[in-house]
Amino acid sequence: MSEVLRPEVRRVCREAWDAPVFDTYSTEETGYIALQCPKSEQLLVQPEGSYVEFLDVAGRDCGAGQVGNMIVTPLHNFAMPLIRYEVGNYAELGGKAACGRQYQVINRVLGRTRNMVRLPNGQTHFPDYQDILDGFDHVVQFQIVRREEEKLEMKLVVRRVLTGDEKQRLVAWLHERFQYPFKIAFTYHDEIARAPSGKFLDYISEVD
Repeated sequence: MSEVLRPEVRRVCREAWDAPVFDTYSTEETGYIALQCPKSEQLLVQPEGSYVEFLDVAGRDCGAGQVGNMIVTPLHNFAMPLIRYEVGNYAELGGKAACGRQYQVINRVLGRTRNMVRLPNGQTHFPDYQDILDGFDHVVQFQIVRREEEKLEMKLVVRRVLTGDEKQRLVAWLHERFQYPFKIAFTYHDEIARAPSGKFLDYISEVD
């Protein structure tokens, strides 16, 4: 609930229970926006409930493979109409739906503006946190916190401390995904708390 469904979560559910996971995308303000395609892991925008636009930084419509700012107009919210409501979420658009339905396709939801990383050179992007725990079964939970312009803290809940080689692998991973050679500090914790909203945040910036 209230978080991006990552591929490793699907994989763990299949391994543990031999059960598939079906994803939905919604917001409190607009209700359901997209449901998972029955033939793939794509999300299909539901035009019966909402009119959805995906716009680039210049306000132009995005195409397949592009990342756009999501603008939603719910069609059945008569008590509190919202016209071209900026949800604050970004998503990557897909091409054709695997099931053949003529709906807008979302390949993946990247998250809200607060999840975006602004590099020291001014560039912005969404880091990809998928598969970080592959090969790290002793890592129970992680969170990345940016407290300084050039430094990241990786908070960890672990069953055992990391070896030097494991730290090097994670540093290389963070440099690749963040597209910048940040200085990395590792700290260990008994638990990493959720936000007051109940959401768990992979990345928190105290700089932007």
